[in-house]
Amino acid sequence: MGGIPHLFNTFILFLLTISSFCFGRHKHFHSRVPIIDLNGAEELIGTIREDEHLVNVSPQLRILHGTGPICRYELNWADDSLTEPIPFEVKILDASEGLAQIRRLNIPSSSFTPLDCAHRSDYLLRLEAVKCGDEPPAKSEITKLKIIVQDVNDHSPEFDAPWYSFDVDEGREAPFEIARLLATDLDCGHPYGKICRYELTNTLSDNPFHIDDRGVLSAIRPLNRSQAQSHILTVIAEDCGMRRSKSVLVTVNIRPKCVDSINSITAKIPINFVQGDTPKYLLPDAEINICDNLNEKCQIKTDLKILSEHSTSLNKELFNECGMEEGLIELLSEESNWPIFRNKTKKEESSEEEDNEDEEEDLNEINEKVNEDKNTLFDGKRSIDIVESRLPQAIPERFSLLFSMKANPGTEEQQRLKQNILCESDANGLNRHHFSVYLRHCKLELLLRREPEDASAEFRAAEWRWNDERICDGNWHSYGLLFNDLDNVQLVIDGKVFNSTQRNPEILDDWPLHQVKDKKTRLVVGACWHGRQKQMVQHFNGHLASMRIWINRVQSFEAVNCVHGKHEGLLINGKNIQSSSLHLQAQSPTEMEHLLRSVQFNIDQLFSGNTRISPSTNPGKRKIEISGTLKCPNNLNKPLTPTYSIIDVSKGQFHPQLIITGKHIVFADRQSMRNGAALLPDVKITVTEGNADKSSFHKLSWCRVHMRPARDMDLELFSSPTLLLEKLELQFVHDKQGFVLRGAEHPSAYAEVLEHIRYFNLRPESFPHRSYTLQANFFY
Repeated sequence: MGGIPHLFNTFILFLLTISSFCFGRHKHFHSRVPIIDLNGAEELIGTIREDEHLVNVSPQLRILHGTGPICRYELNWADDSLTEPIPFEVKILDASEGLAQIRRLNIPSSSFTPLDCAHRSDYLLRLEAVKCGDEPPAKSEITKLKIIVQDVNDHSPEFDAPWYSFDVDEGREAPFEIARLLATDLDCGHPYGKICRYELTNTLSDNPFHIDDRGVLSAIRPLNRSQAQSHILTVIAEDCGMRRSKSVLVTVNIRPKCVDSINSITAKIPINFVQGDTPKYLLPDAEINICDNLNEKCQIKTDLKILSEHSTSLNKELFNECGMEEGLIELLSEESNWPIFRNKTKKEESSEEEDNEDEEEDLNEINEKVNEDKNTLFDGKRSIDIVESRLPQAIPERFSLLFSMKANPGTEEQQRLKQNILCESDANGLNRHHFSVYLRHCKLELLLRREPEDASAEFRAAEWRWNDERICDGNWHSYGLLFNDLDNVQLVIDGKVFNSTQRNPEILDDWPLHQVKDKKTRLVVGACWHGRQKQMVQHFNGHLASMRIWINRVQSFEAVNCVHGKHEGLLINGKNIQSSSLHLQAQSPTEMEHLLRSVQFNIDQLFSGNTRISPSTNPGKRKIEISGTLKCPNNLNKPLTPTYSIIDVSKGQFHPQLIITGKHIVFADRQSMRNGAALLPDVKITVTEGNADKSSFHKLSWCRVHMRPARDMDLELFSSPTLLLEKLELQFVHDKQGFVLRGAEHPSAYAEVLEHIRYFNLRPESFPHRSYTLQANFFY
């Protein structure tokens, strides 16, 4: 056992001796192969920026002294499976020491990929030094070389979409996230390849949007669709190297807040009626929007109501068709263009001379304002003075007065005052009212005082007061006062006779007027003239239209009903209810949609015998209100938001239409084209109005045949019927574009000429087909 330690010590001494011999040598080698100097490292590490050409190698590339000289270094992929070219080369600076630089290849080639850390962040290579002069060449051992590509900020951030569009609900409680935008950067790693912030670039300080550094776009306030239906934002992204992207557009659309309502109703429904027209559909696209997913679980009721915005009285052109007696005197009509009388204050009278020109301009402005509206507005200051030539006599005890009126209740003070619709009073010296129709306390009142020379001195009826809720309901109504005598006075409202009772109307008696020397009176619409004060008083406040009077004639109820009655109404399922309102019920909103889409607007036709005369309507606007209620499970009743639209009715006229018919394709062989082929063998030209042929009442002014393309005038010719042209006094002119017929003649004559015009082609094989059009123009 004592000998073992001795042997061990001897062995250790031997190793130390050998080690001292090996590492105690000077670094001068005379090796047959070069040795790359790693200076104690395991591999060479190189770095290069994407935009540089020289690789910074650590430790510096060289060989151990005395193992050279070096002719070249060889670079190969560490991974033998890679076949792409290596984008680096080694340039020797000192062959004896093997000092060299690694450079980026400058040879442009499609086979080389530019340095880009996003494509390849490092290159793992094998490096060998090749000694000069030996055959075969002596090579060093393989040394690992790793070249790291360092990023430069050469890429801007890019969004993942060219634009964005998002929908958000109106009124949603804020703040809330709308969406997250995503931008990326082709640069690799931090900082250049990372997005550090997003920014809204086109918003003001009070804008309702915000975007954070993660790209989350949010609304910081509830959005109001009435302020803007959509918002267009511009957003940029910025990488951590502060390079910015191009801006991207972001559209934020605001969805209407879900409201239980009837939708897809156009704001204006144009309706043009002509003779013989069928009813028109009002709501062909109606939709019912129900929130809370209750759509098919609820019953629904819907009301349609036409709120009249026009005078319903017919135009006077239709009075004969309604059987009205002659003798009509217009007091206020759609065509009225009479001067408006306006009261002057004392201040105005004192400065009348100075302001005369301004006053005239004001009156002109008033006239224009009033006359531009067929429904004449009386605002409590204006009136119309009926000149004596229009009504030369006082209103007698037998007459018919028709007018249309729209009035509101007004205040209690306004109700206590007389508001004269039509008033006949003393022209000079006195304030006596001979005749007047006026409103007071929302009653329609009629005053007729007997004239002294024609009346007995007895107490007789002189004033009638009708009370009806329609008088001040704010809607248009038509009124007729049929005065047969003092004991037979009838009121007709909207074509229906007022249902009189013992107390309605109130009838007051009075004595006849007393005798005076000056019997001259003054008739005024919209106020009353007081001759003593020389001023207009008791002005009407509302709308008046279509005021007509017949002196010494009383119209029949049937005629008044024809003129003033409801000739238009709503139609559903083919049943005209002659009413301005409809009440519909359905078991589901879908069923109600079908009902609403079937609602029609109808206007009656007037007849003379068995012939339709004209639609019985006045042009104008009718406001329609559509409302409804849902009856849902659990006794939940939900009102539908009312929807309004305007029915714009116009009375159309048939305009003449020129109709050209005939063959669209005319077949002709080569021989017939050489001999002359008919261009328009079966042409017919007619002028129609509606369904009626009115050709005999109209003449054409010209007719043109236009060739496409232009004809070759050496090869393509026309022949015309010369004698027929002379007889009809029509001109025939041709050019390379075709030919023209000119002259005033009936369509049938033009058609006869066109049928006789021949087309010749001297080289038909060059024209397999020929295109031409026929145009014509006629006199109205």
